[in-house]
Amino acid sequence: MLIYPGPGGASELQTLNPWSTSQEDKIETVTLSFKGEVTRGQRFEKKLWQGLVFRLAPDESGWTVFLGNRTAPQSNYCAVETPPFHGTNSLNIWGRDFAKIQNSGKSQAGLRQILEPEQTRTFWFVLNAKDYRKAHDALGIILYRYNQPAERVKDADDAWGRITTGGGKLTVKEVRLSDHDIDGEPRIYYLKFEVMLRLPKEFMK
Repeated sequence: MLIYPGPGGASELQTLNPWSTSQEDKIETVTLSFKGEVTRGQRFEKKLWQGLVFRLAPDESGWTVFLGNRTAPQSNYCAVETPPFHGTNSLNIWGRDFAKIQNSGKSQAGLRQILEPEQTRTFWFVLNAKDYRKAHDALGIILYRYNQPAERVKDADDAWGRITTGGGKLTVKEVRLSDHDIDGEPRIYYLKFEVMLRLPKEFMK
């Protein structure tokens, strides 16, 4: 559903699910769906609307979910709306998330066992560059609130909470891990997935 972080701002968003049916939709939405597959080091890109793209950007550990302007890869519209905002989150698709826990003593070189072959990642995103800048600036205050005046933090939290966002989910349908770890971590060499994005219908006009 369409996400309204509400007066709780950044702290409240962490309890919300973009596909929850427990909250009433207040704005008519549309859903976009597509499928894809990638191999290690390969980038996936899907054109969306108004110059935006959905992308799986390859990195050393796997891929990172990106939604934003094709020419501005440093401005990930998901990164300012998908908690936690420090460390890894659902935007990171890495081999360590799928490998069998080594402590069992059952894992060995060769064919790797998969822990969760149909893992689903949920995420949120702003809808345009203007809202990205608003969310980015507000989070810069919210995440370091202990160094800020209380009133400034409240204003930033309220501003962040008023931004209309879309919701998405990526479901991993098949994943294959490499036979050999790199620096002690498993690596994905093949990934097959499905993506669903939900956003306001009026934004598509």
